[in-house]
Amino acid sequence: MDTFCISCVDTISPSIPMAMDERKNSPSLLDRTFCPHCGNLDWRSAELDVNPRLCKRSVFRKTSENCRFCGLIYKASSLLINPNGQEVKPFESFTLSLYQKCPPRLQADEDLLFFEVSIFGAVPDVLTWGILPYLPPLPQDPASDRTFSFVRRQIEDCSLHHDECRIRRATTAPKRLLSVSADNGRIRLARSDTHSREKYATLSYCWGGDQGLKLTKADEVFFQEHIEWGQLTPLHQDAVTLCRRLDIPFLWIDAFCICQDDMDDWREESAHMADIYENACITIFAAACSSPRDSFLIPHTCVQKELVQEDGASSSPLVLARRRLLYGLHCTESAFVDPLERRAWAFQEFQLPRRILIYTSEEVQWSCRMTTACECADDYGHVDPRNSLYRGRLNSDRMEIFSLWRDMVARYSECSMTHQRDKLVALSGLASRIGEMLESPYLAGLWKVNLIHDLLWKMDRSFSGLQPSPQAYRAPTWSLASVNGRIEWLSSTTSEPTREILVALEEVNCTPKGGQTYGEVSDGYLRVTGRLVAGTLDIGGDNRHALQILTPFGFAANERFLNFAFDTILTNTKIQQESGQLFYTACRSKTTSPQSFSSAHVNCLPVLRDSTEWQHILLLAQSARRPGFYERIGLAWCDVGYMEFNKYVDGLPWQSITII
Repeated sequence: MDTFCISCVDTISPSIPMAMDERKNSPSLLDRTFCPHCGNLDWRSAELDVNPRLCKRSVFRKTSENCRFCGLIYKASSLLINPNGQEVKPFESFTLSLYQKCPPRLQADEDLLFFEVSIFGAVPDVLTWGILPYLPPLPQDPASDRTFSFVRRQIEDCSLHHDECRIRRATTAPKRLLSVSADNGRIRLARSDTHSREKYATLSYCWGGDQGLKLTKADEVFFQEHIEWGQLTPLHQDAVTLCRRLDIPFLWIDAFCICQDDMDDWREESAHMADIYENACITIFAAACSSPRDSFLIPHTCVQKELVQEDGASSSPLVLARRRLLYGLHCTESAFVDPLERRAWAFQEFQLPRRILIYTSEEVQWSCRMTTACECADDYGHVDPRNSLYRGRLNSDRMEIFSLWRDMVARYSECSMTHQRDKLVALSGLASRIGEMLESPYLAGLWKVNLIHDLLWKMDRSFSGLQPSPQAYRAPTWSLASVNGRIEWLSSTTSEPTREILVALEEVNCTPKGGQTYGEVSDGYLRVTGRLVAGTLDIGGDNRHALQILTPFGFAANERFLNFAFDTILTNTKIQQESGQLFYTACRSKTTSPQSFSSAHVNCLPVLRDSTEWQHILLLAQSARRPGFYERIGLAWCDVGYMEFNKYVDGLPWQSITII
């Protein structure tokens, strides 16, 4: 009789026999008993016991001496760690789940983060020991033949079967490409033509640290002759290597294909980012690299462990354990993102391509307009936000397109960038595609056709706290591009659920730099007719805020009734009215140190009352740089049923207000 964990069975409880009908179908398991701790990793034991089971690693350390399945669990649990934790060690407590046709899984939670390890067979088309399903072992080397076979299969399948992924746009972009064909071994810069634009790859990577060689006006003629291999950084060398192994003759890298000391060339090419990335046959997304000095073709972080080897000279793995992958398409927690995923420029470079190869810290992944795939073959729960853009193009419902845009802007606003002036430019490719869907004028991150609702963005202070105002002008204060930090909206997407709009749009304008509709702006204003409510703002030394709305009969609203979120750290400044009277007004601060002040003048502009519960209010302050105009400093909202305030607002006169 094949019995396991005898010591546990004798001292704790009798083992659980298999059902007779199962024995008939599994002669190799006749007379077997199930270990009360591990159930022999057999899903049939779970039918007669608690599933999942609560486990302690220290217990399995003891029981592994007498039960080989407990030994597998103990070895596998060494992978059950939080790789970002301060103390990297296995969890003591976890659960064991056993389900038919699924690998046994160890699962643990820490600080609301979820971790999982699977135990599986390594022999194809075989149920190891009659219980462990097969999963392909994860290649540790992204430069291996096996990984490149995976990549070629994805490209071939997509090229043959996905009509949607073959769609290309007529364009003359990009202007330049690197010729990297392995035929002659030379690398040189070439002016693109119809032939070269047929098959080229793009590279998305972090620009952190030393950039190495890059294109300047003085060097372009030399780059057209030859670029030495040793002049390339490791990351750029990897991109060339990948192109050559995939028989892709041309490569677009921004450092070499945009003149880095020519602002006109930079603006011209950045305006074509959508075309450049969409028309590439593949985009290489070097997610795990934090600078061009890193390599993405080096062995991955180990997430896999060999538990049992086959008998014989080959010593091939028989049973493996693998931690559930956490990065890229598997990412469900913001704690597990690779360096490139945090970068603002990379956001649209990830969204726009038809096909993208993602080199994460753990494996190589694939995403196109129709499907996703990964080397670990565990595609359950893939998180792929890219396809929403393509689906948006097929959808004529404006409400869904507005929701798509807001979702992308919110995620984009979490990303970091080296040059803050790029805030609008790094989003221009996505904006141009959304603009084609909406057929609406674009206003520095907002859309004229939905402007009243788009104005009601607010800062998510839980993400990074209040930030100072940008040092240089980037956009009018009513634009979400005028601030740093995560953006969110309170208002509904369109006017359908709105109860009442409280302003009338008179005129709005943004002046683009260099004539690029979706790029930088040099100026902008918004003129509306509405009712202004005067108020005062106090900020204490502990950065506590007190906002009060003044009425002829006392306070109509204060922080007890009014919720508010400021756009930046605030300060106050002295301005002079036309009458010559001096007074203090609140304004955005460009310093990181919060300042205390009292009784600074502010104004509230009620914008709309929605059909649910809120009245939305822009917080404005008179502009010190342009007398007679207003600047936005935040957003406020109160219960739409606050009748005393509503009655007071409705009794105020309408006036024209210009916000800059």
